[in-house]
Amino acid sequence: MSADTSYYSTSNVRPIAIFTSYMLLCLCLTILILRALFSKATLKSSYLSPSKQQTHHFSPARSPEFGPLFAALAIISLATTWHYMLRFFSASYHSWASTNDVLPGDNMELGLWLNDTSLFKEAWGTAVATPARFWWTQQIFFFTAGWSVVMGYEGHRRKIPHLWAFMLLGQVVAVSFASNLFFLAVLLSPLRQAEKFTSDSRIRLTWTPPAVLLAAPLVITFLSVASIPYTFNSPNFLLMLSVPHIFLFIPPLLYRI
Repeated sequence: MSADTSYYSTSNVRPIAIFTSYMLLCLCLTILILRALFSKATLKSSYLSPSKQQTHHFSPARSPEFGPLFAALAIISLATTWHYMLRFFSASYHSWASTNDVLPGDNMELGLWLNDTSLFKEAWGTAVATPARFWWTQQIFFFTAGWSVVMGYEGHRRKIPHLWAFMLLGQVVAVSFASNLFFLAVLLSPLRQAEKFTSDSRIRLTWTPPAVLLAAPLVITFLSVASIPYTFNSPNFLLMLSVPHIFLFIPPLLYRI
């Protein structure tokens, strides 16, 4: 094996391993959540048996026919996300190929492309390239911030497992995909009448995070997002970008204390 071939093989290992790990993470998180949803669906079917149906309350917004709606929205969100993600990958590769003398008829140099390209930063550069794009990016963060509080409250109240997985899936795949799966989990986790009308002693045993503890990570998230365009070309960009991604985990985790 020549030195060039050895270098080529070595240079391909790390970027391809990282990319493969990312894909496996997305797959594992999705499977983990789908297993939890399947478990919830099985449990709910037992709740709907005639002997137990009287002890549950279903408002119109939580009626069973809304389940397929959120399932369909999750599928559409995933398909749309990956459609544009693959288009981004294609555009990134062709841009890299045009500057590295890789001709269209040549074999695809995916390893070298991944090694030479910072896809994460390139994607964020696309997201904040214009004021309109940055505005939409802000809306996604603002929605995710509000959703994190709702997820913590409803997830704790309805005993929905793996709340961290919903948030992580929203960050590595798409918030639209993860949030629709969470809303489906809410539909599959009805409250019993006994849980809706708890005694005072039960309420005192359930800790609710103070508003200041919920507001602090949200404010930090908003400030970090607002600074993204100003820090994009600075060495602190990845640090500033990691702040909102980390702090958005705090509201759901606070309800687990």
